[in-house]
Amino acid sequence: MLGRNNVDKRSNSIEAMLLSLHQMGLTVCWYERRGQWLASLREAALARVRHAWLDRLDASLPVAAAVATKAVRLCLKIRYPKRHGFIFKKLPLVSDHAEDLRRFMRQLPAQEVFIVSHSAGGIKAASLADEPAVKKLVCFGYPFKHPDNPDEAYRTARLAAIGKPFLVIQGNRDEYGSARDAARYKLSPSIVVAPIDTDHDYDALDESLFGEVLQLLQHFLLQSPPLGHRASGQQSQSRCIF
Repeated sequence: MLGRNNVDKRSNSIEAMLLSLHQMGLTVCWYERRGQWLASLREAALARVRHAWLDRLDASLPVAAAVATKAVRLCLKIRYPKRHGFIFKKLPLVSDHAEDLRRFMRQLPAQEVFIVSHSAGGIKAASLADEPAVKKLVCFGYPFKHPDNPDEAYRTARLAAIGKPFLVIQGNRDEYGSARDAARYKLSPSIVVAPIDTDHDYDALDESLFGEVLQLLQHFLLQSPPLGHRASGQQSQSRCIF
């Protein structure tokens, strides 16, 4: 699963669908950018320090604890630097994001990978469509156009050349482009745009719509052979939702 750039805007409905797929026996791998991963390590380390001694210091000497907290946070930022931090952006520890994605996917044990994405994750998914292990792609709310910006080629340039089945589930009220807006762009014949009644967040879908979209997702991912592709050789039993 490739999520949005804004990691605080995760969709409960999409996550519930992924859980349903997992309960069907599919492995679900949620990719986190290195910056997200390092941020979680910083917070976990700070929690350990608080538990070990910082909370006791705060109870007795609040001013000293505030200074100590800032010092600890600074040390943790050095230990787990932000991916695009000003000081560290030129160091090799902040390798290219696309390179990280490819390396992560190539380390997966699954021989067949389905990429499910949301928003900007769909742009990243399109850049990985040429990976041999990738069999199908799905995007909830492909960001065809930022509502405050003119058309940006990097968002749609790869869509015309994708040769693998790609299901785009697009809200009719999506501010980043509705299903009707998608017709303005040159899309590969392998791309299917399915309109649903929602906005870009794809959150809190009602029970009926949730069931409809989940059924669409299950049918698209699990039908065999993939749309537009003939089976060749023995079908792999290992599949992974990425």
